[in-house]
Amino acid sequence: PIGCELGRYLFVCRVKVIDNDCFPTNRFAEEIGKFGAGNLLANGVPEIDLLIEYCKLNCSLPGIGWRTGVTLGIDLLQNLYYLLTIYLLKYVADDVLGPTPDPELPLLVAGDKELTLLAVGILYTVPYGVLNALEYWKSQLQTVELSEQFLQDNLFRRFTNYSEDSRAQVKESEMGLAMVQDVPDIVENGYMRLLEIVKYVGKLAVSSSFIVGENPDAGLPLVIAGTTIVAYVSQNYAKNIQYLEDVSDRQADIVEVMQEANQNHRLIADYFMRPQVQAVLEDRTQSLTDASLPTKGAAIANDYFPGYVS
Repeated sequence: PIGCELGRYLFVCRVKVIDNDCFPTNRFAEEIGKFGAGNLLANGVPEIDLLIEYCKLNCSLPGIGWRTGVTLGIDLLQNLYYLLTIYLLKYVADDVLGPTPDPELPLLVAGDKELTLLAVGILYTVPYGVLNALEYWKSQLQTVELSEQFLQDNLFRRFTNYSEDSRAQVKESEMGLAMVQDVPDIVENGYMRLLEIVKYVGKLAVSSSFIVGENPDAGLPLVIAGTTIVAYVSQNYAKNIQYLEDVSDRQADIVEVMQEANQNHRLIADYFMRPQVQAVLEDRTQSLTDASLPTKGAAIANDYFPGYVS
């Protein structure tokens, strides 16, 4: 500003930035405008595409990109350490303590098995300690916390700028659960889980390279097992997401009853409506119990399926 004076009271100016960007990006802006944000999955928008777009948004946030790179780098070092331990154990079992050592792999300390075992122990423990320190550092990077803070701050900012009609369409219980449950869910079970998948894919790759190196005939079974697991995940991903959404909806229903009972307690007591309100709550808690069972069953199936494949 030029030629302005700060008044005694009028010295604060509020600036509101208004944009029409869609969450998480504008890739599906046309679908959101046509079907509504809550109806994308029912109209053919893949869940994985929405997750990828959110990951793009999250990576673009200040400080999240390099933190993500550090996380992937430390995970890569862990996979390389895992491969190192496999080779060390094989070396000790076959070439140090085995009855027929490989002449092409001499002892690390020539002529001394004990010192060789000590050297192997050092190679095993020193990287382990370094990885421990790196893992602790990774836990202090606040990748999850900063990602959740961004969503929670902007979700609340958007909510406080709703029109009266828009606010009337949003339940208080749904808003509360979105802040404390849905936001951590999308960050921890979406963004961070994707990083974990990358880590385990890398671990599978190093394990497979060792197995194929020792036994080339194992290549085909590994490909079949990997393809089967990918097909299983693709087939059940949407179903598992729906189970979680059902549980979240039932939890929102319970919170809604609790809030209404608290706000209208005097009215409920004066008109002797306690039994009716209690019945409504019991009905919704039963619905939550029923919705939770498929989720637990799916979790057990997911845990045991890789065992059958292997």
